[in-house]
Amino acid sequence: MVNAGDDSFSELALDPDGTLSLLSNVPSGGATPVSLALSGTTLYVLNAGSATSAANISGFTVDPAGLVPITGSTQTLSTGAVGGAEGAEQIAFVQNGAVLVVVEKAKDNIDTFVVTSGVAAAGTFTTAGAGMAPYGFGVYRESLIVVTQPPRARARARTPSRPRAS
Repeated sequence: MVNAGDDSFSELALDPDGTLSLLSNVPSGGATPVSLALSGTTLYVLNAGSATSAANISGFTVDPAGLVPITGSTQTLSTGAVGGAEGAEQIAFVQNGAVLVVVEKAKDNIDTFVVTSGVAAAGTFTTAGAGMAPYGFGVYRESLIVVTQPPRARARARTPSRPRAS
């Protein structure tokens, strides 16, 4: 569970009776966490950023002893801007945990990060939509990403975008 108010996220246990128990509360590795992605024992947090901190992703290992930050895993989003202006919305693993996908609504971007040994590569691939304004997405068969967008963005979009390395 993300806790945007204090830049942390919580690890909860689901008890047999359906109640939740707090196991730990951990700093998110950035400002204003908004989404989590889990693949095996690798967990990534999407931080939307703030007036003084750029939006980023930050990785953790889920361990029986607790959540452990992954050294070198924190990466800024494609724009690298401070101010939370990217509109970071959602993060998810695809391709069996080999790639992380992030949507940035305000910047009309979809970022992908290749993940090796739990560490997201610093060089991202960014697909800039033609007025796409992606809000969220679903994944089908690990490689097809279906993106939601508002009606105004669909009306503006004329042609598919080509990925560009950043």
